[in-house]
Order: sequence, then structure tokens, then C-alpha cells
Amino acid sequence: MTSAASDTSSDDALQAYLEELLGRGPADGAPLVETALSDATRPPQPDPKAEPEYRLLRAGSVRVALAASAVAHGGTATGEHGDRGRRWLDLASVLHGHPVTVPSPVVPVVLAETPDWGLSVDAEEGVVQVADDGVTWRVPRVGRRWLAGLIQTHGAVVIDSAALLEEAEGHGIQGAL
Repeated sequence: MTSAASDTSSDDALQAYLEELLGRGPADGAPLVETALSDATRPPQPDPKAEPEYRLLRAGSVRVALAASAVAHGGTATGEHGDRGRRWLDLASVLHGHPVTVPSPVVPVVLAETPDWGLSVDAEEGVVQVADDGVTWRVPRVGRRWLAGLIQTHGAVVIDSAALLEEAEGHGIQGAL
């Protein structure tokens, strides 16, 4: 048996297995697997069971978690960032009730949704995956709306960056929101 014949028979076997598993026969419609595409040419499928990722940061004595999607790709000290025209909000000062901007961040965190704003933190501790039920969400979020919840296993408060910047602007820090 040649390699091409072996690939075809394994594709046929996979097709038959999927049809049997899902209760769908060839008469029910199009094949469930496109045999023309190899595994190498198929786009990767997102894992529906993947847990959300959070970037752990240290701001003063507080461990903070930001949704990894809130941070621009390459937007921390480990990545490159152009800070021309960017405003830096000192996260430790916000946590203590007095938001201020700083001329140069200690550890820069560039925000994805508002690239002209960034956060200055003391350290980046890494990225963790946390299941939705691993976060104690703060409901309702009155006063300090940016304080979204707590990840107890990591001892980190979850920050809503959009609400954080809105409150900073409410304290007179001007930005481009």
C-alpha cells in the first residue's frame, strides 16, 4: 500500500467515525471532514475549554490582574513599546486613591483598547489561566467601578482598565477616551 492510499483510507475511516459519532450519514449532507486539507494546512481551532488568561502585575504592595486581552501584544516590559505621545497612569497611586500620571513608567503596560494610554506598575509577575468560577466578581460595582473582582488563589484584584481610565479622567487626568 502506498502512502497516498494510506492517507486516503485513514481520511475515509475518520470520516466514517465522525459520521457514526454524530449520527450523520453521507446522505445527510456534506462530509464532516474536508479530505483535501491536510492537518498542516488546517487553521488551528480555538480550544473552547481554554481558561481566560490574566496578566499578574505588582503595583506598590498590591498584586493586580488584568485580562491578558486588555494588554497590547508586546505591550509590557518584556516587549517593545513606543511611548511617544503616550500617557502613563501610575497604578499604585490609583489603588491608593490619588491617580497621577508619571513622565516615565517603571514597568510599562500598554493597553490594547486605548494605545495612547499605559499603566506604570512596579513589576510584571507573569500570565496565569483562571477559570471563570475562580474569579469572585464584584457585583454591583459602585464606587471604584474599575475594581472588578478578586482571584483569591493568586491574591490578586482584577482591574477593568476601561473603567480605570474613566475614573482617572474624572480626577482631572486628560486622555483620549
